[in-house]
Amino acid sequence: MRTSNKILLGIFLTAVLIIASIHVALYAKYKSGNFSTMKTVRDEEYMKNDLKTVHYIFANGLENFKIIPSDTLRLEIEKSERESVKFSIVGDSLIIHGDSIITHKDGTTDINRSSQQVNLYLPSSEKITVNYCETELKPADDSNKAKSYHFALVNSANLHLTYNDYKDSSYKYINGIFIQADSSCSIQFKELLKIKEANLRLRDSQFEDNNSQIEKLSIDADKKSNAKLSGSNLQILNAQMQK
Repeated sequence: MRTSNKILLGIFLTAVLIIASIHVALYAKYKSGNFSTMKTVRDEEYMKNDLKTVHYIFANGLENFKIIPSDTLRLEIEKSERESVKFSIVGDSLIIHGDSIITHKDGTTDINRSSQQVNLYLPSSEKITVNYCETELKPADDSNKAKSYHFALVNSANLHLTYNDYKDSSYKYINGIFIQADSSCSIQFKELLKIKEANLRLRDSQFEDNNSQIEKLSIDADKKSNAKLSGSNLQILNAQMQK
């Protein structure tokens, strides 16, 4: 065997031994109970609250608020040294507060949004009101499980529909989405999204469809609002206005 081949073989065997040693060490750690799975890490990062069904959601001052379709109602709040997010249930309403007031030396005040991640697993809801929040809505992966949502956005509350993972080119689904947006709000749909019906009322607010596919679309906007529509959705809107 040539010297060069011996060197290459030695390098290869060394690499194999290193990889094998790592696997043995990880397996031993796992068997001893010292190995943390991703699920365990996630469980440690969030406070989980299983809740009874509610009909109304009110969220205030959240910078990272995510709504996820689910069969059961659950609220997850990221653990943090500065835990500013609080929640309560009043009647059939879930109220989530993350905003706090900062008073400066000169006596002026600012409203500060909480940066804690808040995940709401939601079976259904009659109305979701978000005030001064960055809200992310995750559509359903299965058209048969697509849900309908009623939103009221106020005071710079922005609503974004979750974009697919870069490896995921499949469509996502929403049955119906009905939105009232007031006072500098923004609504962003996404590509590879199919919506049966979208009804928007815009007051000093913005909407962009980003090439989503909407079967039935209606928009009521004042002079301070604007809507950016792709060609197919614009045609649908014009056709419905002419009826």
